[in-house]
Amino acid sequence: MPNSYDQVPYLNRSHSHTHPDRLATLATLLGLEPPCLDHCRVLELGCANGRNLLPMAVSLPGAHFVGVDLSARQIADGQAMVADLGLTNLELRHASITAVDASYGLFDYIVCHGVFSWVDTAVQEKILEICRANLTDNGVAYVSYNIFPGWHDKLKVREMLVHQVRGITDPQARIRKSREFLNLMSELVTPPGSEPSAYGARLRSEAELVNGQDDDYIFHEYLEDVNAPLYFYEFAERAERHGLQYLADADRGLRTLASLPAPVHEAMRQHADGIVAQEQLLDYYTNHTFRSTLLVPAERHIDRTVTAPRLRRLFVRSPLQPVSAMPDILGAGFETFGAADIESTYATAHPVTKAAMLELHAAYPRAVAFEDLIARACARIYSQSGGDLATSKVILTREADVAGLNLLQGHTSDSSLIDLHAHAPALAPTADPGQRPVALGSARYEALRSRSVTNAYHRPVRLGTLSWYLLPFLDGTRDLSALVELVMANQTLAVEKAGAELVDPDVKRPLLRAEVSSSLTGLTRAALILANDAAQ
Repeated sequence: MPNSYDQVPYLNRSHSHTHPDRLATLATLLGLEPPCLDHCRVLELGCANGRNLLPMAVSLPGAHFVGVDLSARQIADGQAMVADLGLTNLELRHASITAVDASYGLFDYIVCHGVFSWVDTAVQEKILEICRANLTDNGVAYVSYNIFPGWHDKLKVREMLVHQVRGITDPQARIRKSREFLNLMSELVTPPGSEPSAYGARLRSEAELVNGQDDDYIFHEYLEDVNAPLYFYEFAERAERHGLQYLADADRGLRTLASLPAPVHEAMRQHADGIVAQEQLLDYYTNHTFRSTLLVPAERHIDRTVTAPRLRRLFVRSPLQPVSAMPDILGAGFETFGAADIESTYATAHPVTKAAMLELHAAYPRAVAFEDLIARACARIYSQSGGDLATSKVILTREADVAGLNLLQGHTSDSSLIDLHAHAPALAPTADPGQRPVALGSARYEALRSRSVTNAYHRPVRLGTLSWYLLPFLDGTRDLSALVELVMANQTLAVEKAGAELVDPDVKRPLLRAEVSSSLTGLTRAALILANDAAQ
């Protein structure tokens, strides 16, 4: 039988929550000591064409990455990319997950994204077996899967579509027929202008989701032979039989139970004994359809009382800036910090925390080591108050505990406000992309094939037209003037081909210089430009 992923290749993308940085950060916050990322070993089960591993391998040259996938077509595509980039720390192997054994060695981080629910029980058991047998004692494994009760509604749609396209063998025809039929049923159940029933609303929601997704998602999410969601408690029990225990969920992070509405928090206290029961009750409450679960060996001791001192091993990053044009960091009043593209805001009255937020704003998109951050914040406080910097050393530990707790609260409420990392990529600050900007090598490569690239924090960035054009040329050989001339030449050629009238270069050049400069600033803020010393 042909492999379905050879027929319709999965448009593999980077998944930020699968990065070892995310796994190590959550493990650190929960009292563990995960392996250092600089020299770690990472295994991805079901790696498709390796697009998820490739940016990791470029940004962590001292680490080693192995990807395994049953699709010969996707592995061949990935191996070609590895060869193009000259990577020696990334191996992509055409093999079944069931073939992974002791000969593969041990790994500090094991990732299995978008596979578990789509394989039969025997392969699921093998995945869990690998997550223990091939995991180092301090390692962390990531497994994602579809979950009930949220998937019950989606399962009805899947069964409807699978039945409707039975007998159709051509993948593209199956996808097209599925889209058409789901839209038809949505309109029949809820005619235009009528108020949808509960069932109609669910159908409409699924139809909108399907219409907005690529073909590969429709084919593998709804039309695969196997898609077997399960309850979280079932997954946890099966993991336990393999010597594994639940650590956290990579996508949700450490959002505390206290952040839930009071009635939900009280129900957790009364009806959920232990972390697995609490997480299952949370799934009942949220009706989520998907989990990205982190697992560690059962013998590891997890301390879920997260304390400020654990931040001392981490780095802090925040896109926020002070709302006030003249923030008062010395006074006892609150200062609010926000960003144009983030709905939530963060407010604090603690002077050192306010100073720390200003330091993070100045450093963005770089992540700052927590202890360095507190030292800089204290120095800023004491320089403004006329105190002696040496005096700040006396209270540094106390201020670190208070500021750390404040930053933790901001992180657990919404990680987009204050982000934590176990590893800090060497990036240029937004204010200084460098005389001859150097973009991430993997991002330059991706930009030749797509408008969506992966930044240094393993997050997707959608590029505008000018940034998309510029990115492959940001290899450290061109300054701003050279980049302007490059864009001018390209635009002139396009105008000539179109037969339009050329604009006077002396008029065009200063306008274009401002546009290119703005684009470089945007690329730097998007964590795509390396620091000068890292680029050399």
